[in-house]
Amino acid sequence: MSFFEIIKKEEDLDEVVEEVIDEILLEDTKISAGQNLYFLTPLFCDQRYFIDTKSQDLIRQYNFCKTYNTPLAKTFDDIPARLIEAFEIIEQELHNVTKVNNG
Repeated sequence: MSFFEIIKKEEDLDEVVEEVIDEILLEDTKISAGQNLYFLTPLFCDQRYFIDTKSQDLIRQYNFCKTYNTPLAKTFDDIPARLIEAFEIIEQELHNVTKVNNG
C-alpha cells in the first residue's frame, strides 16, 4: 500500500503516521528499523514532533554525557538498567546511521 493510499484511507493523522511507520518497519532491507526511520520519517513528518518527550530527553542526556564526558552516576551499579539499555540503543543506531552515511 502506498503512502498516498494510506492518506486517502485514513482520516486521523496519528493513524496515518502509525500506518506509514508500520510499512517502513516491514520493508525487507539490510538496514535497521532505526535507520529506516532516520532516513524516511523526514519525508513525511517533522521529527521533533514524531519522537516523544521522554525519548528526546534520553537523547539529550546521551549527547550531554558523550559531549562533556560526564558519567551517568557515581558508580556503574547506580545507573538504572533502562538508562543503560537506552544509551546502548542510541549508540548502536548512531553507529548504523554513520556507517550508511559514510558508505
